[in-house]
Amino acid sequence: MVKPKIQTSVHYCEQTKKGLIKHYNDKFNLAQLAEGSTTGELNNAFPTKDQNDNPLSAEYGYCIYKDSQTVTIQELPENAPAGQLPRSVQVVLENDLVDKLKPGDRVQVSGVFRVLHRGISGDFRSVLVATGV
Repeated sequence: MVKPKIQTSVHYCEQTKKGLIKHYNDKFNLAQLAEGSTTGELNNAFPTKDQNDNPLSAEYGYCIYKDSQTVTIQELPENAPAGQLPRSVQVVLENDLVDKLKPGDRVQVSGVFRVLHRGISGDFRSVLVATGV
């Protein structure tokens, strides 16, 4: 399923007549990964109030989004070790790569392998951020 992912939001305060622009960090953005700017904690809270607690309204028509899709691919069944299920990995598709795959397609995917920490449980999840299909 294709989902819009917000990159920049625009907000307006009626009381102060001022605007606010918020840029969001993305743990799958390859440009940010190359810079190393997503190593810290991500502050991606959607602002509802300014620093003086005045209410903000979102101007959705001015916000910038990108298409995003997560798919699961698995190794070819004939290449799986005998008696074992084929292994699989989740692949993050963004922008022009979205909707390039259909269930059952045999594909070759290139990308950046990324390991994500899942909170305090100590679990890790691995994904492939696709650069080509």
